[in-house]
Amino acid sequence: MTSIDYSEGRRSNGDLAILWRIVSLAFRYRRRIGLALGATVVAAAFQLAIPRLLGNAVDSALLSLDDTTIDIETARNALWATAGLLFGASVLRGAFTLVHNYCGESIGHLIGYHLRLRFYGKLQELSFSFHDRVHTGDLVTRGMLDIEGVRMLVNMGILR
Repeated sequence: MTSIDYSEGRRSNGDLAILWRIVSLAFRYRRRIGLALGATVVAAAFQLAIPRLLGNAVDSALLSLDDTTIDIETARNALWATAGLLFGASVLRGAFTLVHNYCGESIGHLIGYHLRLRFYGKLQELSFSFHDRVHTGDLVTRGMLDIEGVRMLVNMGILR
């Protein structure tokens, strides 16, 4: 009978320290993070405006059906104006989402560049005996996967 070690599932202070180091790397680019977060807030505001505009359009259409004094041209113009507002809100939401995605990706790539330089520098400092024992390809593969994970964490985890 084998014993099971449940301690691996627990978060340690080392995990939090690593997360804090990643966040501190991201905050080297404060302007881009501020721009990305601001664009996210504005995009969310436009996303929340779309149902309100649709609700107002339905309400005004129902009121115009009950009111016999409103002619068809006035109702049509009101619907076209609402359609224009919906289209404008959707385009602006998309534009601000684009800014958010661009800033997040650029921060991630800048951090990845910085980490790759540090990783390759560390590989070059290691002794020959270390490289005799460990396959360099395995090191590079693990390093690139870790760096890609950090890059994605910044965009998907911190900014979103």
